[in-house]
This record gives sequence, structure tokens and C-alpha cells, in this order.
Amino acid sequence: MRKVPFADHAGLSPAESARLRQGPGQLRGLDEIFSWGRRQDPAVNPADVIKQDEFTHDVVVPLPDRRWLVYGTT
Repeated sequence: MRKVPFADHAGLSPAESARLRQGPGQLRGLDEIFSWGRRQDPAVNPADVIKQDEFTHDVVVPLPDRRWLVYGTT
């Protein structure tokens, strides 16, 4: 399985970074992002899905701790 790139632009602690890399950092597509969000407590729903072209979307996901995940999906 190909490793998903993960970039920390928020200055996360090592524990927070590891948690995100192992959970949402491994999601590979829109279906997985939406499914993961529904399983969270409280549920996390993407705030926006931005279509780049017919194959590529950026997905912006707010987290409860006032941080955001941004995915580039194909």
C-alpha cells in the first residue's frame, strides 16, 4: 500500500501528529473521509469539497479542536 503524505502546518505535538497520521492520515478517497467522519464522536463532516478537475478534489474537514484537515484526493 502506498504511503499517504502528511504535512503538519499547525505545529502539532508528536502525540497529536502520530494520532492523525494513524487515523485520518491514512484515508485515501472521498468515501473513506466521509465514512471516518461519521464514526467520530462528535461526527465530523467536511465543510467543503472543492472540485479541481474531473478526477481531483480538495476536501476541507473541521476538527473539534478548532483545527482543520485538508485532503487532496484523486
